[in-house]
Amino acid sequence: MKLSEHSRAILYLLMSVACLIWLVQSGSEAAKAGTFFTWPNLVFVLCLLIVTGYGIFAGVQSWRNADEGNGDDDEQSRQDRDEQ
Repeated sequence: MKLSEHSRAILYLLMSVACLIWLVQSGSEAAKAGTFFTWPNLVFVLCLLIVTGYGIFAGVQSWRNADEGNGDDDEQSRQDRDEQ
C-alpha cells in the first residue's frame, strides 16, 4: 500500500502529537517524583524531543509537497486518466 503525501503528512503529525503528549506526561510524572534530572530520564526526554521535532518537520514537508501537487497518488491518478 502506497500512501499519498497528504496521508503521510497526517501520520507524521499525529505521531508528533502522540510523542508530545507522552513527553509532557512523562515529564510531569518525573517532576512529581523528583527524578526529572536523572540521566535515564534526560536521555528519554531528548529522544522524544528529537522524534517529535523530526515528525513535525517531515509532516510539514509532506504537507507542502501535497499542496504543490507533488503527491504520489496525484501523479499516478494523472497517468491513469491519460491512459483512459
